[in-house]
Amino acid sequence: MNLLILEPPYSHLFKELAKALKPNRTHVHLFNLGYLIYLPNFRFSFVSLKLRNWKPRQESIQRVHKIRSLANSNIKTPNPLELRLMAAYLEYFESFVKENQITHVICHNDLRWQHAIAREVTQELGVEIFFSEEGLFRPHTLTFDPKGVNAFSSVPRSPDFYERHGFTVRSTFRPLINRQLARALRLFYFVNFMILNKFGDLLRINVPLKNKNYSINQYLKLFVSKVWRANTNLPKLGLSRKFIFVPLQVSTDTQTIIHSKYKSTQEVIKVIEEAYLQLPDSFQAEYALVFKQHPMEAHLSYIFAASSIVSSAETSGLLEDCSIVVLVNSTTIVDALKKLKPIIALGDSHYEIPGILKKSDDNMLSRDIQTCLTDAKSSDPKIVQSFLNYLQYNYQINGNIFYYDDSTVQQIKDRMYVRSNP
Repeated sequence: MNLLILEPPYSHLFKELAKALKPNRTHVHLFNLGYLIYLPNFRFSFVSLKLRNWKPRQESIQRVHKIRSLANSNIKTPNPLELRLMAAYLEYFESFVKENQITHVICHNDLRWQHAIAREVTQELGVEIFFSEEGLFRPHTLTFDPKGVNAFSSVPRSPDFYERHGFTVRSTFRPLINRQLARALRLFYFVNFMILNKFGDLLRINVPLKNKNYSINQYLKLFVSKVWRANTNLPKLGLSRKFIFVPLQVSTDTQTIIHSKYKSTQEVIKVIEEAYLQLPDSFQAEYALVFKQHPMEAHLSYIFAASSIVSSAETSGLLEDCSIVVLVNSTTIVDALKKLKPIIALGDSHYEIPGILKKSDDNMLSRDIQTCLTDAKSSDPKIVQSFLNYLQYNYQINGNIFYYDDSTVQQIKDRMYVRSNP
């Protein structure tokens, strides 16, 4: 095995995994100096230096223009300089993989532009690639998939698969992580990541096309917000009639800007409200439309219709009391399925399975809401339970990208070796 690591999560998980895999060689493509904190003592290639004088072919530029990623989404179109940079990396990545006989590539998230390019090239070359992501059953699982995350994942989409296998609970699943990286230590490493990121910018070592804007103020606000939410008793909804629940996502969530046709959360709000107002008056009298803004965007002011209700109540309570859930796509679907709630999704996802949820669009949404409100059999409880058991005990890795132990690393290692011999 010759291993190549692209951008990792903000943890030492990939470092521990590389040690456990014991490859012949481990290479790292360093896009940001900050990642030295999480991947010390490996063979580094500073990507920005490799691409500085690289002149990509026109066909490579045309090719990367078609690859969907955080740099090429519903809300962002890459400019000519960015396209040339991405095309140069595509050519560099392909030549690097061949010259160094890379057999396996690992990276965190499948829609960072360099990871989307890597998926495209590895598929052509027959090289194994794996994508990590925070898990669907947080904080006790993580995703590690050879195809991608969510809509790109390897999760089977046939209801027959779940009905036939009847997946059950596995006793080996651990509800608690035994060896945890202290929060203070996590913060210490991330602060050092941010410092090195600044140095990387000043020294022009960082690749100029970043997937995130690393702002200390932004992350400090996020940290304070999380602490506040953890220590605050949220109000109850206190609604006397039944309601349709709409959990909103972060405006830059890939589930919206990549896996749906919408450009913003505001556009999603408008589409759902218009569908609600198309319902017969009797339905509107019986069911309210309740939105909840994502906790990370509670400070934003979206425009809502006068008939809509915006709640800050606990999501778990809103899911418990609602009649149906309407959303683009998020891990909230898992909690809704546990409560056997009818679900309508407006985006692509690996939940798009008959008996699990209903996929809809602008034109059909009002009719689909009405159908779900009147049809008690919109989901199949047996398929739902088998599906949830498959996700939790078969598809997910028992652990966390931040809180993991030797068993977590071994599960990931085994998954990589199942697909090919080391």
